[in-house]
Amino acid sequence: MMPTDRSPWRVSDRAPKRRPGVTICVVGTAEGPTYSHAFVIADETAAWGQRTHLRLTRLELGLLVLAAASGLVSAPVGDQEIDLGGVLAVIFFALTLAFRAYRMSTRPTRTWQDARAAAESIKTLCWRYAVGSRLFPPDMDDAAADKLFVERLRDVLGSIRDLQTVQTAGTTHEEITPWMRRLRAAPLDERRAAFERDRIEDQQRWYAAKSDFNRRQAQRWGLMVLALEFLGVVVGAVKAFGLLPSGSTAGVVLALVATVGAATAAWVQTKQYATLASAYAIANEELAAIRALAAHAAGEAAWAEFVDSAEAAISREHTMWRASRTT
Repeated sequence: MMPTDRSPWRVSDRAPKRRPGVTICVVGTAEGPTYSHAFVIADETAAWGQRTHLRLTRLELGLLVLAAASGLVSAPVGDQEIDLGGVLAVIFFALTLAFRAYRMSTRPTRTWQDARAAAESIKTLCWRYAVGSRLFPPDMDDAAADKLFVERLRDVLGSIRDLQTVQTAGTTHEEITPWMRRLRAAPLDERRAAFERDRIEDQQRWYAAKSDFNRRQAQRWGLMVLALEFLGVVVGAVKAFGLLPSGSTAGVVLALVATVGAATAAWVQTKQYATLASAYAIANEELAAIRALAAHAAGEAAWAEFVDSAEAAISREHTMWRASRTT
């Protein structure tokens, strides 16, 4: 569900954009959480898939509009007087087919969805390990907790094993980072403060910002679609009542307006602005309600239950996003 990628703290926000197979340098951060290196790979792969999916969609829709507009061009070319508009239409449709073939071969949409699901699962796993959930209670032996974390991490990575992932390069590739170990060893009050600040509050800010952005975009694009539909009514009426001389381009203009309107509606459907605005707003409110219970999680058992409920709320929102993208 995202006009941008979904993670509120993304390595790709700080790293140069690269496509799968290209080595990049990971830029760390001293003030925020440091997640497993597997998260970096999944996050960058999801970012590549999203960028490629949206770019291909824009190109395909734009080329279809240009193909429709080529009907306005009527000029003979060469000795055989080949119609220039027809030549342009052939070129634009051929490019559309080429981009569609590339999409089918690289499958960026599936890469985006599967890698984002993996990244979110890894982030949840990191937080559950670091702050002490029921899966990784603080009294669990360190070796046992590390072993369980690695086993769960392998399960998640298995879901993207067949994807062409973005490869990263750095001085260290740690799956259980020093930040995770330090926070896990910290007292409950410190773990509680870190989880509320860097997980719940950060996620809430991200949800609130994205909800507002998508709401404004839904209104803006909705008005654009309405304007194009109104223009179609005007052009159609002009053509229907013969207000222009015979042989005019009213029919071609009507077809062009219809194509632009369809392309705009398809883009709005691709971005799902209204759906995202509602989903993010609901998720924000749900996290706010869960956060109100943080102060009542006095002991380790209550705290572990609280962590799992918060992570489950975040996972539910992502599950809804992924379901909306596959229907």
